[in-house]
Amino acid sequence: MFVPQKPYSELRLLLIVIAAVKVLAAVLLLLFPAWVISFFADVTYDIGHQYLLMGLATFLIVLAIGSLLAMLRPLQNRGTITLLAIDHFAIFLLDLIILVRGSDISWYLLLPEMIYTLGVSVLLIRFFPVADYAAELRETADELVGQVRKNLKKETPTDKPDTASTPPLS
Repeated sequence: MFVPQKPYSELRLLLIVIAAVKVLAAVLLLLFPAWVISFFADVTYDIGHQYLLMGLATFLIVLAIGSLLAMLRPLQNRGTITLLAIDHFAIFLLDLIILVRGSDISWYLLLPEMIYTLGVSVLLIRFFPVADYAAELRETADELVGQVRKNLKKETPTDKPDTASTPPLS
């Protein structure tokens, strides 16, 4: 038995996962900033770093809200989905640059994040919402056919012309 799927269900599930990850990261940045700073070698936790982490957490919350709004109406929020794909790919590139430069951050901390961000970018592109114009084209074609039929009925006389009153051609 065939069970029809809701449109864009894979994309909606992916956007929920993105929102959950972004909110989790924001909560970690807001509630446990010293723990997050401990991943970076020789960085002291001061008021400047606290301010930057709070700003990053706020940005992550905004992206999570955008992800949830895009989940509700994927076709109308294609720009937000594009922004999320670019965001994840930019984070992947940033992690790649950090690895290439030989930073003090170890690769086993960056590798899971790189896999996640690249995978999400690819999936967002794969499930990008495209409008189905077939139904709209069918409706337009039906309207045009109806108008043509109506015009043909107007031009075609329904009763036969009176041939008795017309003189014969010589």
